[in-house]
This record gives sequence, structure tokens and C-alpha cells, in this order.
Amino acid sequence: MIEEGDTRAEFAMESISQVSSMALVMEETGGKAFRAKIGTDPTGMAFNSVMALEMHAGKPLSALVNAGAIAAVSLVPAAGAEERWRKILAAQSAFAGRQLALSEDINSSEQAANFHNRTIAWLLYGAGSIYCDPMQACDACTCQCSALITVTDLAAMGATLPAGGVHPLTRARVVSTGNVPRILAEMTMEGLYQSSGDWAYTVACPARAASAGACSPSRRDSWPSPPSRRRSTRSATASAGSSPSPGSPGAGTQPLPAPRPRRGRQASDFPPSAPPAARPAGERPTLPRGRLLTAIIPGRTG
Repeated sequence: MIEEGDTRAEFAMESISQVSSMALVMEETGGKAFRAKIGTDPTGMAFNSVMALEMHAGKPLSALVNAGAIAAVSLVPAAGAEERWRKILAAQSAFAGRQLALSEDINSSEQAANFHNRTIAWLLYGAGSIYCDPMQACDACTCQCSALITVTDLAAMGATLPAGGVHPLTRARVVSTGNVPRILAEMTMEGLYQSSGDWAYTVACPARAASAGACSPSRRDSWPSPPSRRRSTRSATASAGSSPSPGSPGAGTQPLPAPRPRRGRQASDFPPSAPPAARPAGERPTLPRGRLLTAIIPGRTG
């Protein structure tokens, strides 16, 4: 593995975490059950769309949108919240090739503001499309997004899939060979939400977008997006040594944080803001300066 820059800085996985959870559910329940209970089609709508859920009788369609991600973690076989979280973190760690940890600060912030996802969880419950306590599933889904990874972890995760489900550094099998095409298909259809088709047409490579992280456009290169607390970037090139094995499931796993008290939103939570500037007809939206689109791009085999 070739590294250049600030490759060991940690950042939250965010929606990239949905790939490892999707793989975990496929491994634990089987591809047939996954398809029947979650679905395997793109929604064609925003990642947090309630309309997409309502239009399909409460079926999420994809594990790579918020509704499907919440339903997917509810399908992880577990006796309770702690066991479910241990399995999710163990799956993430296996993909990374080392034991990952939760960011308590990021998780606390996101748990306190995930009102929309709680709504989605209850809609799933009403439609019979969630398979454990709705708030337990919502909390676990929020926790999985707050696990910390590095660019080198992300590159290894992406390289695991084109390697047939075997981690390129630890040589441990992370995903069964039969589930790899299913995961790549999901990433192709919904990995970049409404832009998935355009990405597949122009790049012809599965990918996964998220709000923070890194971009790995091939099995060779990765770049971090700027962390929220920016520090000076060191330009360096180094050869990576062997990565430690992920260890047994649950080893070193942090306990699931206690739920924070919930409250309804107050008027003070909604400061006045200026309306967005009109965009000329035909002009495509762009990312703010200083931000990079985040993606896992496994590359192609053969």
C-alpha cells in the first residue's frame, strides 16, 4: 500500500458504515431474506426520503439509504442492543483490518439531533419493516456512523470486495464470495444516491458516498477530505507495514452509549436563515469549496 499525506488522521465513517452492515446482514440472514425484507432497488430519491418509503408501502428498497440502513441493523441477530452493537463494530473492524473505536463526541452530537431518522424508524415499525425495537435500531444505526477510520482503512475496505471478500492485508475472509456481487450491485445502484446512474455511466465502477471521509478512485489511491478541525497536512510517502488482524468479534468493543434524554425541538433550535441563492437554469450543483465527495470505490477485477 502506498500512502501520501495525512493518511492516519481518523474521521467518522458516516454512511460508508452502511456497506459493512449490509454485508453483515447478508452473511447472517442470507441474500434471499435480505432481498425480501430490505429490497434491492434504487429509490431515485434523497437518502432520507420519507416519500420513497411511503410510495413503496414502507419497504426501504435499499440498505444504502437511511430507511434501509435502519431496517438492516434491526435484522442483525442479537439478544439486545449491546450484542447488536458488538456485531456491527466487529464487522466494521474486519473490513478495516484492525479494531475500530467509536467517537463518543460525534455519536453524542448525532444522537441528539437524529429526529428525522427516529421518524423513519417509527414509519418502518408501522409498516412492519423493522425487526427490533425502533429506537434501538435508530440508535445502533447512528452509532455505526460514528466509528472512526483512516484513509488506509478505507482503501483496505474498498480493496476487500474486488479481492472476493478477502482482506488484502490480513488475508482474513470478511465476506463470502457469493455475497460480493450483491454488495457491488447495491453500491452501483444506490451508492451515490440520485447520482448513481451518472457515476456508473461515466466511471463504470461501484462506489459509496458519504458526508465525510476519503475518496478512493482505484485500488491504489486514497485522499482524505478536510477534517472539521483542520490541521496542517504533511506531504510524505511511506510503505505500509502489515495491518494487525481484526481479532475476535467483540474484542475491545466499546459498550453502547446510554441513550440521551430526548426532547422536542424548541423555537430556539431554528435560527433564521437567508433563502438560498437561485441557481441559473441548467447549472449543476457543486460541492462547497474545501470539501471532497466521499466514496469507497472497490475498483474492478479481471
